[in-house]
Amino acid sequence: MDLATIAAALGGLVLGALVAALVAARMWSGRLAAATQRITRLEETRKQADQAAKDARRQVDQLNMELAELRLQQSRAERQRAAADAPAPETPDLLFRDSAPAEPFPATMIVPRKPAAPAPGDPNFPATMLVPRKPTS
Repeated sequence: MDLATIAAALGGLVLGALVAALVAARMWSGRLAAATQRITRLEETRKQADQAAKDARRQVDQLNMELAELRLQQSRAERQRAAADAPAPETPDLLFRDSAPAEPFPATMIVPRKPAAPAPGDPNFPATMLVPRKPTS
């Protein structure tokens, strides 16, 4: 093999690789372009979804604040309505009150501390109770 043959073989190999690379680039460029477009659309969609979520959170916070304010207004209105519906307490006129003051405590009853022991003839008298004997004189 001489040098010209080797150079022609190497040139053919390089030219074949270049043609194969061009064919592959031509074949894959459409697929790569479609994939790039899909990725771009997905990123835009994700950004729009994030923005929509932020807007929804902001709206929920605003509605919660409005709800708290309405509940506060309702409780105030209920208190005012209850105050308006409640009759005014009657204040006794100190000049026309009874001369005898009312007793501060109800009448009490004295309760014995120990119940009395049953008598031997009583039906509640226990059979095992010991009764001291009366001394016989």
